[in-house]
Amino acid sequence: MERRLILIAALAAAGRFDDMVEAVRAAHDDGVSAAAIREAIVFLVPYAGWPTALNALLAANAVVSLTTTTTDPLDTADRAARRELGLTTARTVNDRFNRVAENVAAIDPALVDLLTEGAYGYVYNRAGLDLVQRELLAVAILAVQGHDRQLLYHLRGAANVGATPDDITGTIEALADVSDDIRERGRRAWNDLYRRLNP
Repeated sequence: MERRLILIAALAAAGRFDDMVEAVRAAHDDGVSAAAIREAIVFLVPYAGWPTALNALLAANAVVSLTTTTTDPLDTADRAARRELGLTTARTVNDRFNRVAENVAAIDPALVDLLTEGAYGYVYNRAGLDLVQRELLAVAILAVQGHDRQLLYHLRGAANVGATPDDITGTIEALADVSDDIRERGRRAWNDLYRRLNP
């Protein structure tokens, strides 16, 4: 995973938009495509929310044009197609998704539709980044925000979709550029999960 994309998403999730803009400029200068930068920022939507993603997009677009004129096939897909794609993606990420969906549905069934159609069916399947890259971004964003339960879920998800232990460790180590405390939170979570997966 491009360390620069991890840093962009992590800084935005931390609300450090001035630093994120510098990270965007450095990534672009190093040859990271505008499409990849845009997708790393759009991926904030399910984990850090629309305001964070929109503020990050506006700030980044001021230094690197993130404008696109292409239409993704997902833009015109119907809800049923996005839902089916989302369920497949969610179950690929983590075989515990059905239990998560049941718990969410017990509180508000409509939120399961938002999760499967919007997050997993649309955001996760947009062009520009693959599933491993997206899961590593989820790990970084969730570590920054201190959402430990979801962090463990997506650490497992990253491993499930093919991220190597080195990929995951590298993602966590990149968080030192945001905060040593955040990196330590990520290390503890990853070390705990790694021990359970490799007894």
